[in-house]
Amino acid sequence: MSNNSNNRPIILTAAGVLAAILAGGGGALLFTSQPNSVVQEPPAIETPAASEAPSDPIASDPIATEKPETPDVAVAPGAGSGVGGPGEGVESIADKDPMILPETADTPSVYWVGADGNQVAFEAEKIALNRNESPADSLTTAIETLLDGEASTAIPTGTELLSLKVEGDDVYIDLSGRFTEGGGTSSMAARMGQVIYTTNTVQPDAQIWLSVDGELLDMIGGEGLIVDQPLTEERFARDFNL
Repeated sequence: MSNNSNNRPIILTAAGVLAAILAGGGGALLFTSQPNSVVQEPPAIETPAASEAPSDPIASDPIATEKPETPDVAVAPGAGSGVGGPGEGVESIADKDPMILPETADTPSVYWVGADGNQVAFEAEKIALNRNESPADSLTTAIETLLDGEASTAIPTGTELLSLKVEGDDVYIDLSGRFTEGGGTSSMAARMGQVIYTTNTVQPDAQIWLSVDGELLDMIGGEGLIVDQPLTEERFARDFNL
């Protein structure tokens, strides 16, 4: 009976390996186990020799003893935040060094963001505007195009333009509260830059008064970036090129 006792730990160990494989997503296996039974054996029955003992089918099964390899999966930093446009610019610019400040485009454009090495970079995309439209209507088209986020953007998806007014060089833009949600310092600074530079391609001398849900914005982000209004390209380069 000593041989049966020696086989039992091997079976339990192999069963433990099988359970680990199944828990790790291995293929389904079909096997049966024999129920334990109590048999009164006469003294004359001899225990089979160790060489005649049946081999352990689980221990010898390569499917049960070899653990499948787990493929390496690359996860983008900040993935799943739900903030940013289709290009997820808010994630690609996380923890970057100072920005590469763009030049203002000489034609109406919207500004997208991304990364150039370890720096935040802006990219202008020209848009077509109706020359017969008023400055307010033209700027509304540009800002709404920006908020639609057809490329990489730091502006959270779902941000809405609540109102826009142009009075001389003063431009009043009111965005929904979604604009200030999510992202870190680099993201907050980048989204401010997108609004400022996009506005200035339509209104080159604009002084921008930016509100969120009707309240003039004086601070943005959990780190408390000060928003010195009115916003201009010069103030952006001074205050947000972190």
